[in-house]
Amino acid sequence: MRAGDRPAPADPALVGHVVRPHALIGEVIVEPADPASAHLEAGSEVWVAGRWRRVSRSRVHGGRRIMGFDGVADREAAEALRGAELVIDAESLARLGGDRYYVHELVGCRVETPAGEDLGEVVAVVPGPQDCLEVEKRGRRSLVPMARAWLRSVDIEARRIVIDPPAGLAEVTEG
Repeated sequence: MRAGDRPAPADPALVGHVVRPHALIGEVIVEPADPASAHLEAGSEVWVAGRWRRVSRSRVHGGRRIMGFDGVADREAAEALRGAELVIDAESLARLGGDRYYVHELVGCRVETPAGEDLGEVVAVVPGPQDCLEVEKRGRRSLVPMARAWLRSVDIEARRIVIDPPAGLAEVTEG
């Protein structure tokens, strides 16, 4: 079975998204979910724009990847990929140790205080010098820094994150 003929990932894990086309030869700029991901190297395969595509070229430039895919040979074809997510099957990801987690493991987790107060559900992870959980409760969203000082536990299997936030943060989340 050719790469493009395989079914979509059963348990998709986001590894990046296409920001925009680059140059005229069908390359795109990709914002990686994990800059060290081997899944964005030449020769790997990712699900993008509704099909599996083999990465034909890949290099790092300014913290982003410039990538080419088999079958994407010009700027017009690259433009069609703008905004597309690059995903793989989660089972193919290496296990992370310690207090490191993949974005797809955190999204969907309930966030609560040590006393059991529900602060909402993780809907996204915002990367930065201090990664933040984007937590939603009753249509309102707030950012919660993944600060070691506040983080009490992360139980991926139970889909539960316990934080002990400073005074005022829970009230902002409650809105």
